[in-house]
Amino acid sequence: MKRAVTALFFILITVNGAAEFIELEEETVWTHYSPEKSLEKPSNYFNIVSERNIETDLMDRGWRYASGTDRYSYFNTTGDERWKTSDIQLEKGNYHGNRYHIRLYNSPWSDHTLGQAHYEHFNWLTVRHEVTSNENAMNKVKKDLSSEGLEAETGNKASLENIVILSALLAVLMPGKKVKMFLAFPGIILATRFLGIALSELLTVHPYVVTFPLYVTLVGGVLLLAVRTKNTDDRIERFLTVFLGISLGFCIDAFYTGGIPINEVVQKSAFAVTAAFIAFSADSGTRTKWFSITLYLVWLLLMLFGYIT
Repeated sequence: MKRAVTALFFILITVNGAAEFIELEEETVWTHYSPEKSLEKPSNYFNIVSERNIETDLMDRGWRYASGTDRYSYFNTTGDERWKTSDIQLEKGNYHGNRYHIRLYNSPWSDHTLGQAHYEHFNWLTVRHEVTSNENAMNKVKKDLSSEGLEAETGNKASLENIVILSALLAVLMPGKKVKMFLAFPGIILATRFLGIALSELLTVHPYVVTFPLYVTLVGGVLLLAVRTKNTDDRIERFLTVFLGISLGFCIDAFYTGGIPINEVVQKSAFAVTAAFIAFSADSGTRTKWFSITLYLVWLLLMLFGYIT
């Protein structure tokens, strides 16, 4: 028999002019959470409110314990206020692939639980997750708690189709030796994604134990492949081989992840350009070659440390 669920849900719409706080019995909660204990730095908004703890209900529907960055919620009652990190984080999916992710915050003074659910994928250049949908993840949680049929996340991928087709066509038109080099770039990008997923499922270790060696393999492999193109005489041809090969890899990867936000397009496009510039200058003087490699490494560091988000 289907399990009865008594959770009460609200969609908290936060747009300019909308209320920043909601009332739960005799307490007030902020509609956002934040990376710091500050109302001035909202990170995202809560999209689920339950009148009781829903951790067990979600675990019964296939969710499992997850890891993620700490975010603070704000609770206020008469004469007292409280900042707290999530009591539990759950996921449905894979840390290094796609996943539904939810942070649950139990009220210090009542039975209410706040939940921030989102659908995201792992970005191998920033080694962080990119959120592609809040609404679909919220609906996923509601359906799981209601014991209704499951729905797979779908994204709008049509905008990527022409890029993939064009890149694949260019690969076919390249001479045999160049097409192998061209396809090596999507090969290493996709191998990183799916090897990361496989290792996440097989190994009971912290996700970073999987992330670090694969990240080094990805960025180091792309660098070495770009340098190896020096055997091709035409500089423009080398540049296009690397740029289009990397672009094809990320486009195919985006089919799997269900889409790609604009900030990630910027990150990955610039990554492809800096790698292609290494190939372009591979047969140049020592100073130019090291400048291109430095540019590549600086862009990676800017993404890793969150300066390019």
